[in-house]
Amino acid sequence: MVLCETGSGMETEVTTNGECKITLGLADTPETQAIWPHSFKLSLEITVGESLNLELITHNPTTHTFHVTQALHTYFKVGHIDQVAISGLEGIKYIDKTDNGLQKLQAGPVTIDTEVRLRPPDTNYIHREQNGGSVEPVGKNFS
Repeated sequence: MVLCETGSGMETEVTTNGECKITLGLADTPETQAIWPHSFKLSLEITVGESLNLELITHNPTTHTFHVTQALHTYFKVGHIDQVAISGLEGIKYIDKTDNGLQKLQAGPVTIDTEVRLRPPDTNYIHREQNGGSVEPVGKNFS
């Protein structure tokens, strides 16, 4: 099945800051309309420089409303999951999708001992004890 329309695909550019920007694009086609009956343009902008920035953009070219859920999932290589702690969520309400969607209040760092699917509302910090480093995901324009 072909999902990409002619002319959509990939664009590259060097930004004024000297960063490399790659844009991948997808737009609706008769094949996508058969699966999901809405016009759309989806792009993923990947900018590589001193930092890595990913921007997922959905554009509705019509006046008809549609609902869309999308996410960029991050995966971190860790030695042992039981040595991972996620800090920065203390006092934050979250929805625990592994516990029937219950809303909970986080107390202390999140430690992992079973499957975890949390939906925190704000940016958080992930500290990898084994590697001695930390990773700071930065999110913006979420609703």
